Amino acid sequence: MRQFYGRFRDLISEAARFAVVGLAGVVITDGGANLLRYGAGLDRFTAVAIATLAAVVISFVASRYWTFRRREHGGLGRETVLFCVANGIGVAISEGCVWLASAFGWEGKLSYNIALAGGIALATLFRYWSYKKWVWPRSRSVVAEHARERS
Repeated sequence: MRQFYGRFRDLISEAARFAVVGLAGVVITDGGANLLRYGAGLDRFTAVAIATLAAVVISFVASRYWTFRRREHGGLGRETVLFCVANGIGVAISEGCVWLASAFGWEGKLSYNIALAGGIALATLFRYWSYKKWVWPRSRSVVAEHARERS
């Protein structure tokens, strides 16, 4: 088991940090929307928009400086654009799963929630992959350093 963990330590650690940031984003979005709607009296759409924007900003900062801190940083502007594009595609994946269920005539609560959960899961996998691939790729020097450490 130690050998397995040693081999995949970086991946496990990074995925765990990604999950923590994602859960924090959900809490910020849900809690913030409720606080703004029922505490501050904002309308439902404004409350969700502000809470979602806050969650995206916090998720970006936490991802850049904590989750993917050991990866290459290609400039704040570039990373911000790619992060937003990846999240937009993630939203489209979630919405697509819900739309697909509706297109098949699956309109009940259970069907909706299965489609929603499936969409969230697929979107989360896409986001993790896209962050690693495009937003914060592993630099060649880091890859070479890890190869030397394992030798």
